[in-house]
Amino acid sequence: MDLDAPLRRRLGPVATRAARPIRHAHPVALTVAAGLLGIGGALLVAAGEPLGALLAAVGVLLDAVDGPVARLTGRESRFGAWLDSTVDRTVDFMLTIALAYRGHATGDEPLLAAGLAAALGSF
Repeated sequence: MDLDAPLRRRLGPVATRAARPIRHAHPVALTVAAGLLGIGGALLVAAGEPLGALLAAVGVLLDAVDGPVARLTGRESRFGAWLDSTVDRTVDFMLTIALAYRGHATGDEPLLAAGLAAALGSF
């Protein structure tokens, strides 16, 4: 069951418009950059640096346009789809573990529990 379909139908045109100015970038490069931003953001969140949330948010925005860039430029591939999915799950896991770690480091038990539950529930 595709739970994201209604959201994609609404936001798809927005992502396609946002992808047009950067359509000369390779979609795999966008996926890798989004992943690096997300993982870097997670590490900073774990360290208690507020900049981590901003980096992760920029990574999410970049991740939203890699697929539309691939479709706009005819560079869709099975490898690109696999990489995008793998990077997305890795960043999701890293961010949830970062929140759990931050909860542990600060004694915030609800944050620790929520981070662990989200990490375990994402797989």
